[in-house]
Amino acid sequence: MNGPLSMYSLKPLVYFTNPVDLTPTMYGMKNIYWRSNFNYRGENSLQDSLPNVLEQVNNLLKGSTSEVEDLKKRQEEILKQLAFLKEQMLFLREELTKGATNVKLSVESNCNLTVSSSHLRTTNNPHWDGLAGEMVINASPDNPPYSLLAVNRLWPEALRLQVVCHTHSSLVSLSPHLSCFSSLFFTPGPNVKARLIWSNMGPDCELVVSPISHCPIRGEVNVLRFLHRSINGSGDPISDTQLDHILDVCHRLTHAQSQRDRQVNVRMLNSLLGRSSWLGGEKVSVADVAAWSAIKRSPGIDLSQNMARWNDQCTQAFLVDAA
Repeated sequence: MNGPLSMYSLKPLVYFTNPVDLTPTMYGMKNIYWRSNFNYRGENSLQDSLPNVLEQVNNLLKGSTSEVEDLKKRQEEILKQLAFLKEQMLFLREELTKGATNVKLSVESNCNLTVSSSHLRTTNNPHWDGLAGEMVINASPDNPPYSLLAVNRLWPEALRLQVVCHTHSSLVSLSPHLSCFSSLFFTPGPNVKARLIWSNMGPDCELVVSPISHCPIRGEVNVLRFLHRSINGSGDPISDTQLDHILDVCHRLTHAQSQRDRQVNVRMLNSLLGRSSWLGGEKVSVADVAAWSAIKRSPGIDLSQNMARWNDQCTQAFLVDAA
């Protein structure tokens, strides 16, 4: 430590008007008994030369009293504000309790109507919600989203998709087999229009509904999820979970890095198909579209007899050339 430290410094209680001469002598005091040591000016000269300690202490006490009074006033104002906030919170709690009771009664009284309306939409009368009338799809020519060729066959009464194809300037030419997507331009009475832009996107296509209010949807299976839920809404939780599982298997199939991984996912689809006509049961669904597109994008894999039969059935149902 370099030098002494001043600890516990306090505000002085008494102020000396004249400077005090500190000498190195400890306990040094001025001799007050000899006139030669100070100028005698009467009997009160010594008292006048010392500071009025009592007067300064009284002034200090008066100042502290005023500070205490100010502190009391501030505390009273804070207590008043807390009481006002407490009244507001009690009022809000009563209003929310009344509102929750009314909502509960309304839900209980209309429960049967709500369930029947939801069932009608998800099973008997699917329709496009109309939120996305136009969209843009970016896709790679090496990984084309073949599911676009089948969506009009999947929901013929709800979705009529018209596709206009464009080629990005970064591509020199397109493969001839991509000409099948141009047939979607002639969709009669379209209610959804899409621009398909071929560019170097990698294995995942990208759907853009609105570049301002929506984030892009990446991956073919996610695009199919978006279309399925836009048309059918929220269905049976068990069926939705099974559908998500099949779509996840299709996603892993399109992203498999080796032939062995592809065969593993194809065998999983084969087990999910079982003896059913379609992956979703007895009726073609978005699961069949996703699996058919994933297998079409994965050449060289071996299909079992059951899967080959299902693949030919999909090609005929979607009216797409097998080549």
